[in-house]
Amino acid sequence: AFSAIRGKSNIDVERQNLRMLISVIIASYNSEATIERCIGSLGNQITNAEFEVIVVDSSTDETPGIIKRAFPDVTLVRLDERTFQGPARNIGIQRAKGDILAFMDADCVAPPNWLSNIIRAHESQFHVICGSVRNGHPESLVSWAEFFFAASEYLEHAPRRCVKVAPGCNMSCKRKVFEECGFFPDTYRLEDMLFSQNVLENGHQILFEPSICVYHLYRTRLKDLLSREVLSGRILGRTSKRQKMKGSVLYKNRLFCLAFPFIKTYLPFIRILRWDRKLIRRFLRALPLLFIALSATTFGLITASLSNENL
Repeated sequence: AFSAIRGKSNIDVERQNLRMLISVIIASYNSEATIERCIGSLGNQITNAEFEVIVVDSSTDETPGIIKRAFPDVTLVRLDERTFQGPARNIGIQRAKGDILAFMDADCVAPPNWLSNIIRAHESQFHVICGSVRNGHPESLVSWAEFFFAASEYLEHAPRRCVKVAPGCNMSCKRKVFEECGFFPDTYRLEDMLFSQNVLENGHQILFEPSICVYHLYRTRLKDLLSREVLSGRILGRTSKRQKMKGSVLYKNRLFCLAFPFIKTYLPFIRILRWDRKLIRRFLRALPLLFIALSATTFGLITASLSNENL
């Protein structure tokens, strides 16, 4: 098991079950630039609970070597072929020993109270819980652009409430959820949305608890963001043809697709006005890049609508 750094917690450590085991599962692909910060942040957790860290990695870069050298106590599952987030997490679930399974991405960093807040949240009746997301590269406008369209629903000052989608970069579940609802689907992206739909359809609710926070190390180069969004749009369009999804009418219809950048710009703005007006200035500065990125997503959507290619 991964050795936690133990110390006095500021959130009632006496309530924590000292015998509780939590499994932290990280799906990784070519994460050499961020994996050390990611796993290192888990070593700084202030908690009296036992936890293990499982990394399921299909990288072609130096990621596995970094893990072996710097974190010998981490369970590293090496895969020979590129594996998407959903199937990689499923492999981690099957290897995990904990009753609570916590998920974060290889390009995320957890503050010291992350696990403690997860434990406290799971004392509620909710079996699926997600948390807030902060921008890990606050100096980059490109990073802010990606943050606003990817994470505006999960702002740190947003209220505690039930949501329809749990972001896989900061999510935890009781093991029984996967027994009842099935595992993550084998898709490139959208696995969080499709898994969340299954959770809701099986009678569970998803709790958003803002105190459970991660810092996401979003992209800092516009070229990288645009290429990702073109591909994301294509996959979103193809998946909406095959599966029932929230907003699928918008993705399938070519004319409606043109409204995509405007809708996806409007929603973050409204959320910021409601929950965190201090971000308005950053939002306005990042707005041109945000609209360009969403236009790239739209291009991918339209390309998918013109193609008969399957996932």
